[in-house]
Amino acid sequence: SSILYTMSRQYSELFHYTAQVVLSDSVLSEEREAIEEFLTTDTRVTDLARCDISSATAASDDYSVTAYVEVLQPSDLPRFMELYDCKTGETITLDDGGVYIDQKLSELLGITVGDTFLIDGDARANVTVAGIFEHYTGHFIYMTPGYYEKTFGTPAETGAYLLTLESDDEELCSALFEELLSLNGVAATTRMRDTQDTYQHSMERIDFVVVIVILAAAALAVVVLYNLSNINITERLRELATIKLLGFYDGEVSAYVYRENIVLTFIGSVAGLLIAWGIVSWGGIWMLDALGFSYNTAYFVDMNDFVATGEMLFAPIVFGIALFVCLFINTLAAIVPAWLSLRKPIVESMMEKR
Repeated sequence: SSILYTMSRQYSELFHYTAQVVLSDSVLSEEREAIEEFLTTDTRVTDLARCDISSATAASDDYSVTAYVEVLQPSDLPRFMELYDCKTGETITLDDGGVYIDQKLSELLGITVGDTFLIDGDARANVTVAGIFEHYTGHFIYMTPGYYEKTFGTPAETGAYLLTLESDDEELCSALFEELLSLNGVAATTRMRDTQDTYQHSMERIDFVVVIVILAAAALAVVVLYNLSNINITERLRELATIKLLGFYDGEVSAYVYRENIVLTFIGSVAGLLIAWGIVSWGGIWMLDALGFSYNTAYFVDMNDFVATGEMLFAPIVFGIALFVCLFINTLAAIVPAWLSLRKPIVESMMEKR
């Protein structure tokens, strides 16, 4: 549920563009003009933003990690993505006062607003952090063309385009990408839906393990609870038989036993959920890492590129389902031995040895 929330938040609410086109490093000016003419005249492209995207090493005294550096006009930002301050939730607008980095990157580098760190890629320079935004997958550094030129000494060239298409339909995107890749100077195209699907499919690799663990835990719970309930009922057979002798009907005796079990079940389930919430809140990242998310391969998510928040880890519907399953299993495990024991004749119950 955490990963699904992450993907939905990242690619539906924060990113608004459909595709990305990256130009080759050696693209000629006339080739760039031809590509731009194609994009501006094609009816499938409803909007585009000119930018520069490159990969660089972000380094501080504490840590270094690879991040994407994107240079784009402040006026283009609201049409293609939303940047929210990670602490206040307020919308961030780009200016020439520094760079804007994602929350996880700031944590890894051990820096905050006003600090500086090194960007080492196509160019090398120290930059100042002007803002830290909410982000969940990967590391991104945003800056304006003005700040780029002031910091690196050269103007930023258009090396990529962010595209909003009339549809993110796979067939439409594939046809458009095929035409784009036939143009000289186009290095790569990316459909954002494919990126989202890649993250989601990577999680399917551990679904089988998760199901096995859940089933094993449920089976263990049934066996343990059944035995405990059976022992409890067996030791109280004389007590229950005495209640019957006093004139109580079977239904009333059953209700007496079931009510006690249901109350204890509810108390145990709620206590277990509170403990689970605490473990998830304070140890969520550790647990995800222990499950194997620390491997940066095609099948797993690198936890250094991943942000887990309390809202993600504490999904109310998941905890609600867990509470229902606990109540069901516990009630079933308590009712069955109680029902079997109450069917015994009173005389046999009275003669039962403790």
